[in-house]
Amino acid sequence: MAANPIIESYVKGNPETHERGDCPFSHRALLTLAEKHVPYKEEYIDFNNKPKWLFDVNPKGSVPVIHDLEADKWVPDSSEIVDYLEDRFPDPSLGKHDAPPHVGEKLFPSFVAALKAKKDTDEESKKIGVLVQELEAINNHLRDNKTPYLGGERPNQADLGLAPKLYHVEVAMREFKGWEIPDLLSNLKEYNQRIRSRDSWKQTYYPEEKVVQGWKAHIEA
Repeated sequence: MAANPIIESYVKGNPETHERGDCPFSHRALLTLAEKHVPYKEEYIDFNNKPKWLFDVNPKGSVPVIHDLEADKWVPDSSEIVDYLEDRFPDPSLGKHDAPPHVGEKLFPSFVAALKAKKDTDEESKKIGVLVQELEAINNHLRDNKTPYLGGERPNQADLGLAPKLYHVEVAMREFKGWEIPDLLSNLKEYNQRIRSRDSWKQTYYPEEKVVQGWKAHIEA
């Protein structure tokens, strides 16, 4: 990303083709770096062939992982990473990983349950209903607070954690369930467009087909 990066960010992707993968947690870390304008270098980890050194710095073998080149410090896990970056680069402030407002916290498990439910069953209808309730809560918060982002006039960690998940919900539910976010949730739809128009999103974007590929593998597993 920069001639003199301060941070190396290891995320899901293809190290041979230098293509970014679809991990929403990696996306959160990259969005944080981009919003804070931290010079960083992006490196990719093939989930099907994880290098041994990854387990040395993170026994879980998960990404994202960052390496602070100046401090020679490794930090695993998206929540720990965004907290570390907030302390290390406090301006602009984005808050810690648990920054308020606490809406949409059950979005991702609700989405996964709906996605994996057998198609055209009562179970599927019920689980999509639960997903809609989570989406409605986000929509209603945006409507009632009349701010462009959950964090207010500019995004905070509540936004950076949620936005990648909303992207996965929108793309995967359309592809595998033929389901779209209801038009009645207009505040949520406008929010998605707004945050995806930011430079940080454009800088860390991965195409919809990556999301589809990733969830296809999960569904078939």
